[in-house]
Parts: sequence; structure tokens; C-alpha cells
Amino acid sequence: MLLNGESVPSANGNPYREHLIAALLNFEPHMYVAKRILIADDTPTVRKMLCQLFEREDDYVVCSEARNGQEAVEMALKERPDLIILDMAMPILNGLSAARKLKKLMPTVPIILFTQHDIELVRSRIEVVADRVVPKSEAIDLMTHVRALL
Repeated sequence: MLLNGESVPSANGNPYREHLIAALLNFEPHMYVAKRILIADDTPTVRKMLCQLFEREDDYVVCSEARNGQEAVEMALKERPDLIILDMAMPILNGLSAARKLKKLMPTVPIILFTQHDIELVRSRIEVVADRVVPKSEAIDLMTHVRALL
């Protein structure tokens, strides 16, 4: 069988097998698998805004939303996101504590702390547990940080 002028493994005349081989040879994972994002913020309007931000992007999907840090940890273990965005100040378990737990449980998953707190104070306290700290006042730059981490 020829595909784009090149010889490919034989499908022994089976049209279904030929189609499968052609599809596999042309498969590009980045085109088909969206990166999964978990969003945790206790403010519904912020969660909605973040979800809308990711809905505009073809290569990302929000796999779960959490209202507090404890929900974020539970959902992360269940959903296995590629990236986690945590608000710093949430009830039950704050974003910093949730980030510490998540880094122990899922050390390779990048975490962005998305906060309205004094950014310099926050950075000095959390550089070990979060991959990025993004102020909510700079939400327009959030996708740049997400892309840099994924």
C-alpha cells in the first residue's frame, strides 16, 4: 500500500486494516488530545471566567471545577488533570495547602496559584509548591503561563 508516495506495512487487501494503518501513520497526538485543566476558586464568577477562557482554546478542556482546596485535591486524584489552577484564598483548604498536598501526590503536574494577594509576599512563600503565581489583576496573561507550563 502507498501513502503519500511511500510504502507502508501491508494490510493484506483488507480495506478496514488499510484505513487503520493510514490513520495511525497520520496521527498527531497534539491535534486530538486536549490538555485537561482543573480550576479551583471559591468565587463562581471567577470559575466561570476561567472556564470561558479555556473554552476559546481548542487545545485545552476544563476537566473539573472545585469550590475549595479539599475538592481540588479530590478532583485532581479522580480526573488526573494536566495542569491545576488554584485560588490562594479558599475555604476548607486554602490554595497553598492544596498545592502542597497536590505536589506530593502528583509532583509532575504543574500548578498555577491565581491570586489577588500581594504577589511579592505570595511568591516568597510558595515558590516550592507552585510552578507559577499569577495575579488576578493580570488574568489576560494567564494563557501565556499555561502554555509555558504545558
